[in-house]
Amino acid sequence: MSEVAEESSYVRHPPAMAMFSDTGSFHRAESTPWIVIGGTTSNASSNAVAACPQEHRLSVQVQKTASVTSTITTLLPTSMRESQPTPITKCSPIQRIVFVKTHKTASTTMASVFERYGYYRNLSFAIGRGHVLSFQYKFSRGNLMKFPKMKGKPFDILTNHARYSRVEMDAVVPNATYITILRNPEDQIDSAFGYFEMYRGMKIGREPNPLKTFMDDPMKYYKDHKYYKWQLSRNGMLFDLGLDHKYDQKINQKIRELAGEFDLVLNRSTSTNLYC
Repeated sequence: MSEVAEESSYVRHPPAMAMFSDTGSFHRAESTPWIVIGGTTSNASSNAVAACPQEHRLSVQVQKTASVTSTITTLLPTSMRESQPTPITKCSPIQRIVFVKTHKTASTTMASVFERYGYYRNLSFAIGRGHVLSFQYKFSRGNLMKFPKMKGKPFDILTNHARYSRVEMDAVVPNATYITILRNPEDQIDSAFGYFEMYRGMKIGREPNPLKTFMDDPMKYYKDHKYYKWQLSRNGMLFDLGLDHKYDQKINQKIRELAGEFDLVLNRSTSTNLYC
């Protein structure tokens, strides 16, 4: 804090900061670099600063610095006052991650975050010949490309599309942090239905609202299994997370199991964009 006028109600402040008035409100300091601690809003007189003896200014500044801090804190709304600093807990960066992707939940966006994380830390990735390691069947270590130089060493990160299988994934990335992402089921089926154009195989593409036609009698179309990615038209996210459709009656049991196996479950917020 720079020079302070002994009799003034103002303290000079860096221009980029905000101004706090005696009413508790604040606004950005554009051309007048002051913090208001009095009841008026005119600039402090430069004569008052000049009249203050040089040897006396330092002591005045020290005294007013403390009072200004106290006054500003009092003027601020309760929600804006400084809270006690949160103790810093020492932690180590996670070195092994299994991100189980689910379809049409922004999982590809999240996967790119983990991929950058691993890339900048020189971590190894479990990959296959394409970005989908497994879909119809659960993931198996045999889905991965073989790298002779790894010599059987475990990988650090698995982020590509792979149907959840804890035993096989543990064998590839042991002692990993398991993460997945979910979405409101109604929004997810809406997105998958349009993205994979399921209505084409269902022969309802000419209907005014194909999704409504499907939802009016889903089992009629589900049983045929003649459309692309039909597995995702019924409990699609649980299918990605390892639940075979023949066990749909065990949904609650599967959810409880997954709750104990995943370290973090992200939630994609509802989107109003159709088929995204």
